[in-house]
This record gives sequence, C-alpha cells and structure tokens, in this order.
Amino acid sequence: MPPQQPSLKKETIWLMIAVALFFDVLQALLDLIGIGWILVFLSYPTFWLWFKIHGINFFSAKRAKTIGLNLVGEGLTAGIWVGMTWTVVRIALDYKIKETASESVGRVVGSIRPKSADNDREMKKAA
Repeated sequence: MPPQQPSLKKETIWLMIAVALFFDVLQALLDLIGIGWILVFLSYPTFWLWFKIHGINFFSAKRAKTIGLNLVGEGLTAGIWVGMTWTVVRIALDYKIKETASESVGRVVGSIRPKSADNDREMKKAA
C-alpha cells in the first residue's frame, strides 16, 4: 500500500477549529470547579489522532515550540487561555500554507519549457 499523501480540506480545518474551541470553552467552564485540567488528557489525543488520520504529525520536534507555548499559556492562565484552538489553527495553517505554496511552485515550474537543441539552432540562424 503506497504511503498516503497528507490532505486537509478547508471544511475539515474549520471543523477542527470548532472542536478545539469547544474543548477550550469546556475547559474554562470546568476550571471554575477545579477539574479543567482533565480535559487536556482528552483533547491532545483527539487532535493527535485526527491529524494522524490526515497524514500530518501533531507531535514533532518542529511543533514542540507551538505545543510548549500552549502548555505554558494553559498553566499561567489556569486554563482560560484558548491554547488548543491556537495550536490547531497554527498546525492546520502551517500545513495549508505549505500545500498551497508547493502547488503554486509546481504550476510555475511546470509552465517553464526546457531549452531544446532546436531552439538553439533557430536562435543562431536568426542572429
């Protein structure tokens, strides 16, 4: 079975953001009674699996800074920080920007014709 190409549709990104915002709001509400931290153990595996299904690594050395800043923000603000939403938006947009850029570069490079020997001869005759 060939390796799956990463793919993330615009609708999926919006759904991920909505679910992350739901987790953040629920965590803020649960923090009022002191148990919001429990939701961290549900939200991170959820998004790890969701991104993994789409062929994107949620936990990686490249994303350590993003996830680390999220955890620090969560700790400093006692869970009121919308860190999961920020993390999901950051990872999804990072992927989407790279995907769009690689498609654009592919179109530009594909439209450039390679130089051929016939073109060289025609240029020499014209000169």
